[in-house]
Amino acid sequence: MLFLTIRPAVRRSALISVSVLLTLALARLGLWVSHATVPASAKPRPLRGVAVEDQRLALTFDLPWGEQVPERILDVLRSHQVRATFFVSGPWAASHADLVKRMVAEGHEVASYGHQHVHLSRYPAEVVREEILKAQEQIAAASGARPTLFRPPDGDVDDEVMAVAAELGYTVVLWGTDAQDWATPGPDYVVRRVLSRAHPGDIVRLSASDAAIDTPDALLSLLPALAAKGFRPVTVGALLSP
Repeated sequence: MLFLTIRPAVRRSALISVSVLLTLALARLGLWVSHATVPASAKPRPLRGVAVEDQRLALTFDLPWGEQVPERILDVLRSHQVRATFFVSGPWAASHADLVKRMVAEGHEVASYGHQHVHLSRYPAEVVREEILKAQEQIAAASGARPTLFRPPDGDVDDEVMAVAAELGYTVVLWGTDAQDWATPGPDYVVRRVLSRAHPGDIVRLSASDAAIDTPDALLSLLPALAAKGFRPVTVGALLSP
């Protein structure tokens, strides 16, 4: 009886509201189902190594900051005629354009380490996008080319970071072997660790920030030792090439 006393206009408004809410709920459910049915293999995955038929491996350096160590590392690489991939932060590239240009001139690959040194998985997609694009602008201005490889700070990545990076045209590169030189364990430890883990197609992570004071001395021994074992260090881009 109570329902019959409600005015027709109010009744129609209530029914429309319920219909809209039901439609939205079904749409959200459908969206959830569509995501749940996407096979895991279809999601982009970070690059940790490449299947190769020769002895190539990639040397990569994280470089979010640093005044002394980066130049020393470049000197060692030049003396051994080795080319590597440097993942540089946007602010570092902007304030060290001379070293970025030297990297390019000496055949190294300049890639992106993002803008701020933050764990991107803690942030929404719009912040991740902004961090990548800010760094892209600064790195491109310093190097003369837009980077296409991206390493999230500390390797912190989830499906959302992967999706945003892929949307922006980036390949996310992590590593197969971590030299742990950032912990300053001593040059000998760094050399032993890399030599015991390196394999064809491997991506080796090193640091070029000023905190990694062992890295230049470690490279002086590591590069000849890798050559003695038949390895040929290259950039990530060269590792991906046939």
